[in-house]
Amino acid sequence: MRKYAIDKVSKPERCASRKAGGTGYRYTCQVGGKICHLTYEENYKWFMPFVNKLETLIKNLTIQCVRLKEEVLQLRKEKKRLSEDVEFYKGKIKDMSDRTELLQEKADDLERVKRYAGAEQIDTIIRKVKEQERTEQQIRRYDRSYGTR
Repeated sequence: MRKYAIDKVSKPERCASRKAGGTGYRYTCQVGGKICHLTYEENYKWFMPFVNKLETLIKNLTIQCVRLKEEVLQLRKEKKRLSEDVEFYKGKIKDMSDRTELLQEKADDLERVKRYAGAEQIDTIIRKVKEQERTEQQIRRYDRSYGTR
């Protein structure tokens, strides 16, 4: 008995078998480039193992396909979430960059004023303003604690 690799198999068709009074299924196969018709009853011993292997292979491939499809959906969701995070952080970086530029300009302006008016006078003014702010903050705390009773 020769063993051939089956290239292609069509769906089985109901047909009359060559045996008297029998019916069976006919498979149209492509074996080694040649088309042949095999009936279920005549070629069961060597044909059905190929069909069974094909069935299990198709089942396994279907299961893998479903798993991969689910994985693709999860990866798409993850990609979308990460893209949104990237856009959020890009916005944050831009805001921080703008704020840094503003603070740098203010620091440069302060240095210009120090050069023009004198560093000691500016330091004295800054110290007095800080003391005044601390005093106002303490008064607000005191009012919050005892003033509302």
